[in-house]
Amino acid sequence: MRALLVRLLPLALILLVARSAHAGPWDLSLGGLAMPQLKWEQEDKSVNVVSPKQSGFALRLARIIAQGWYRGSKLTWEGRIEAEMIPGWQLLDAYIAAGSELRGGGFWRISLGQQWTPFSRQSNTLVGDLQMVEFARLIDLVPQRQLGLSAMLGVPYAPWLQLWFGVFNGKGINIIENLDTNFMYVGRIAFRPIGPRAPIIESGLGPNALWIAANALYNKKNLGDYEETQILAGADLFASFYGASLYFEFFYGKYTYSPGAPKQNFDQAGLNLQLGYLLPIPGRLFRRFELTFRFETVAPNRTIPITGPGDPTQGRGSFVGGINYYHRGHDLKLQLNYYHNFELDQTDPSGNPATYKNDSLILQLVYRLK
Repeated sequence: MRALLVRLLPLALILLVARSAHAGPWDLSLGGLAMPQLKWEQEDKSVNVVSPKQSGFALRLARIIAQGWYRGSKLTWEGRIEAEMIPGWQLLDAYIAAGSELRGGGFWRISLGQQWTPFSRQSNTLVGDLQMVEFARLIDLVPQRQLGLSAMLGVPYAPWLQLWFGVFNGKGINIIENLDTNFMYVGRIAFRPIGPRAPIIESGLGPNALWIAANALYNKKNLGDYEETQILAGADLFASFYGASLYFEFFYGKYTYSPGAPKQNFDQAGLNLQLGYLLPIPGRLFRRFELTFRFETVAPNRTIPITGPGDPTQGRGSFVGGINYYHRGHDLKLQLNYYHNFELDQTDPSGNPATYKNDSLILQLVYRLK
């Protein structure tokens, strides 16, 4: 706890100094996010599972979040720090951003620091605003948080067209230096023919909207005696109308290595389809209960022989059904998901069966304090 206070003290001092130095509209927010769970994990005692899961109570995450805004006459400044408290302290978001409005409803925003790469709508959705208990598995294949610079533009007189571009070190979270001279480049283009400008959330809690987007990423790493080149591409679609919602995403990745590398070239692929419907129950429960469904598959690296059932590189998929209760929107909700999991890689290199019973049932409470 003492170490955490030492880390947060400079942030608090900066915010206090900034607040006293400016007379404009200033907002500060210190909050947190907690997600306790009760899990049942199916155990298949007929096979030796590489990474078995355990039933019981769990605390998926517990985070502290500090944000500050200064809205000047021309620019809006924002700073954000988000840190994970369990199982140990880990810095997640740490960036400062500036933006302003443009003519014709356009706008721009530039962000510098450790942040999510602008690849995939779901990866740029706050974890507390998810429709399901967990991110889709294909998000594990995306670079996620990186140190760098990103820019976003809502095109003037055509703000329904939004463009993102980012340059990052591409070496991973909390790696504060670029370990070689290479950079990771990320681009995203989104088309919004229906709906107003609004924050990214899942489910039908927001306004009626339709989003269609495409993503691309290029990254080259120097790994000592050889180089790794990473090319990712994807597309996603989000629709929300009168309490019904749909989200679809497809992902493809290609990794290639320089001659003499100890690794083989390989491909990745992932798919996620989510559906939701807020029940129109009359009275105080109107659109508080939501039925949800997900179908997903992911193949991380099928060139590496799996060691057995539960191997991290094993291709797998899930059918997920659930129900949500939104007591205060995404800030206070109760989620119940049942996962029926199956394996795409059904045998190991010796021809032994690699399928196993590994369904799960997760009850999760989400509480976010802003």
